[in-house]
Amino acid sequence: MPIAQDVQKSPAYKPSKEDSKLVLDVMDRILNLKQHRTSIEANPYDTSPNARSIEDTWNFCDYVALPHKFWNVEMQDWMADNAHPLILSKIDTAVSILAAKNPEVELVARSDKFEAKTKILEALYSLSWDKGQGRQQLIKFINTIAKYGTAIGREYHLYRKREVSKIISYDPDEGKHIIEKEEVVDNDEPYFETLPIRDVWIDNRAKPYDEYSIRDWCWTKVYDYSTFLIDFPAKKYPEAQYVVATGGNNGSDYDTDLGDVSNDIPGDKVRLWFYEDLESNEFIITDGIVLLYRGPLLGNQLSLVVGMWKMRNEQTIYGIGLPEILENSDEMLNRVVNMVQNQVMLSIGGAGFYGGVGNVTEQDMILEPKLKKLRDVDKIVFPKIPAPDPMVLSLIEYIENRADEYSGVTKALTGEQVGKTLGEAVLNREAGLRRLQTPLQNIEFALERQGRLRIDLIQLVYGRPQKTHVVVDEFGAVIDPKLLEEYNTLKASVGPDSMELAQKFPQVTGGPQMFKNEFKTERLGVQKDTNGEYTNSEQDKLIEILPSEIDGHFDVRVRAYSTIPVSQAMEQQKAAETFGVVRDLPYTDIYKAQKNLHKTRKEKPEDWMMDEQAIQEQQAQADQAKAEQQMAGDEQQAQGQEQAAQEQAQAQAQQGTQDQKDQAQIALMQQKLEQQGQQAQVQPATQDIQANQQG
Repeated sequence: MPIAQDVQKSPAYKPSKEDSKLVLDVMDRILNLKQHRTSIEANPYDTSPNARSIEDTWNFCDYVALPHKFWNVEMQDWMADNAHPLILSKIDTAVSILAAKNPEVELVARSDKFEAKTKILEALYSLSWDKGQGRQQLIKFINTIAKYGTAIGREYHLYRKREVSKIISYDPDEGKHIIEKEEVVDNDEPYFETLPIRDVWIDNRAKPYDEYSIRDWCWTKVYDYSTFLIDFPAKKYPEAQYVVATGGNNGSDYDTDLGDVSNDIPGDKVRLWFYEDLESNEFIITDGIVLLYRGPLLGNQLSLVVGMWKMRNEQTIYGIGLPEILENSDEMLNRVVNMVQNQVMLSIGGAGFYGGVGNVTEQDMILEPKLKKLRDVDKIVFPKIPAPDPMVLSLIEYIENRADEYSGVTKALTGEQVGKTLGEAVLNREAGLRRLQTPLQNIEFALERQGRLRIDLIQLVYGRPQKTHVVVDEFGAVIDPKLLEEYNTLKASVGPDSMELAQKFPQVTGGPQMFKNEFKTERLGVQKDTNGEYTNSEQDKLIEILPSEIDGHFDVRVRAYSTIPVSQAMEQQKAAETFGVVRDLPYTDIYKAQKNLHKTRKEKPEDWMMDEQAIQEQQAQADQAKAEQQMAGDEQQAQGQEQAAQEQAQAQAQQGTQDQKDQAQIALMQQKLEQQGQQAQVQPATQDIQANQQG
């Protein structure tokens, strides 16, 4: 626990009439909300003496969800009092399944001009979820839903700054360190917090699956005095000096029905009440007397996030959890198991009667594992106690199976092998997940509400400069030449009219003043492409977040089943099948496809694949070998063409020689015919010679 500080003496608080009336009205509204919740019945139609209110039901859920002993009015001291951890195990299994992974969100731009900003906002959502310990709060949120049937959280900007003494020169010998004061910002991120369900009161008009029906809500917190001074500094909250530290109730009557009373220790404390009103767009903080803060809601929305397990009825947002669903099964299972143990104890220990004098009472006639004294009995009698019927084991199994059906948390989800083969086991597990479809969808609805609030907060938090430096003062004097040089460089790069230049180096209109804004810089898994749009990248890069890159209006969707564990066997089989399909397609990057296959199999790609340099060298060698092979083929083809040309030329030469011989022979025959006076036969003879040549 932090070291207690002396309580400062608070000056007299003298509020205005308006502030006094506002605090009084707020506390009256809180009282009405508390009275309304107290009046809510768990089952409005239950007229039995055992009917419970919603707050009594929460007490019951706390009791049965923790290890405890079984008890009822009929039990004797010797009887078994074991309580089967049925409800605890079901809640634990449900949480381990539904909160196995961080939620994956998908942003949908409401206009085409915002489409290019979805990737960087999705990256900032994931980053802020990790930095704000979102996984831990999600586990707490789902555990609360499963136990009470309802969980209530809040999405807000967590900003915490404090002054510390920093060692700037360390002296381990004498311990004479040089120390200076420094302001440290511990938190400056959107933050999701799961609140204790008993410390929250919601509008009596709130309806399930209708977030717009909630007009207002409030919650309370108790601070140790030292923490109160840090979280509510006088510079930001001037009225904090009037707050009186007490035992926690601040002298008011509004401190009943709180869940953290039993987990506290004595000391000076401050109890604060936080109230949000959507209709008046106001956020109010008070201790019941002092008005610490009054201002508009961030994003003009309630910071409230509500989730249900199963809807109770149409008139209340308080749902039904696993303890209520399994109450009868848990009671029956405990009774049967303990009865079996009692019967075994009687069978082993023996129950008998022996003679004596005295009155016989009703208690004397109850079988117990001991001897009892009765009148007019001359010998000890041991009634025969039968052994437990084997059918009892079937009854126990039946009760457990019914509990699986009622809750939706089946044996396949608990890790028990259900099915003879891996395929059967996987299919049974998938069928079990479908039984949790309604609770899972309800959780996704709550996360989508939280996601919308977070995107608005990201735009507010990241849209403000972290630091502002003066580059040129109002007289035109250059204060920081390096920043002026940076301005000129950026101006030459992006142009004088660019939004980036105007946001990083704003100037006073009509004057020479210029400033340098520094915005948040984060390491994100995105990069800018040639069109200036953000795309996913395999390596994280440091990016300065500018307001113009994250503004706009978006819808948030939680990817279905993104928080539950996936079957590794099914994922690996699916990845292998996909790889076999896409590896031969013309536009597939085989390197990325193989890398994704190894990742799916939980293998390091570098253990199996060559690095990029080796791939480039191998590719260069393959290209060179291909080029050499191509050259060799070209040379061989050229040689073949040259040889064919030579053979053709030779054939043509031979053909020409033969033609000359034929012509000479024709001429000789013509000469002979002329001499013989047979000129008419020259033409047929010539045709015969030509026909022979063609043959």
